Amino acid sequence: MASMRLIITTLVLLSVLGASKAQISNISDMDIALAEMKAESYYGFVMLLQMLVESGSPIPTSDVTFLMPNDSLLADHTALAFKALPDFLLSHTIQPEQKFNNFLHYPNGTSIPSSLHHYMLIVSNYGSRNFSLNNARIVMPNVCRASRSIACHGISDVLIANTTITPPPPPHPSPSPSPSPSSPSPSPVPQAPPPLPPSPSPSSPSTSPVPQAPAPAPAPAPPSNEAMPRAYISVLVLFISTIVVGLANP
Repeated sequence: MASMRLIITTLVLLSVLGASKAQISNISDMDIALAEMKAESYYGFVMLLQMLVESGSPIPTSDVTFLMPNDSLLADHTALAFKALPDFLLSHTIQPEQKFNNFLHYPNGTSIPSSLHHYMLIVSNYGSRNFSLNNARIVMPNVCRASRSIACHGISDVLIANTTITPPPPPHPSPSPSPSPSSPSPSPVPQAPPPLPPSPSPSSPSTSPVPQAPAPAPAPAPPSNEAMPRAYISVLVLFISTIVVGLANP
């Protein structure tokens, strides 16, 4: 009986240890990082991060660096629309993981891409006590110490989104190469100017046509020799008739 109890006790202890190991193995780097953020009172950033991760937003959850404004700074941006929250968080995210000592190796003016497309973070490096990204200074470095693939740093302000880089304009077409001096191109033959229109000749005084005299009417043809005796005979007969009538009527 004693041996049986010992065996049962051993099996129970092994099962309890196995369950505890399974629970520990299910804890992700993100869970550890969130717990460390809460320990430093970044509750607003934790709530925002959890909400977006659970909603399926494309927020990286490993090999990532988070730049965290405190709760009072986030309270000034509570009016952001929900659809704008992913871009807001991505602009405060860097890939890959960057511990604070890694940041200190960047010289002034270095551009570090954030997880938001075309949004750059400009380094101002004046030592560990005065290191800034854009307008925000890192005031609490290495908050996430126990997480293996996540780094997080507290910053003094919400990052201003006015440093968005504009995509470069499309390249202009390259000019055609100029001819080499060894083979000069023939100069174009000048074309003759078009002929001028003929100048009008001085107008000569127009001569009005001389009116032709009307053709004279044809003179009546003289009576022919044959018609003359007939006329005389008619006159003579008329004369004789007049005389006869006069004699008949005294």
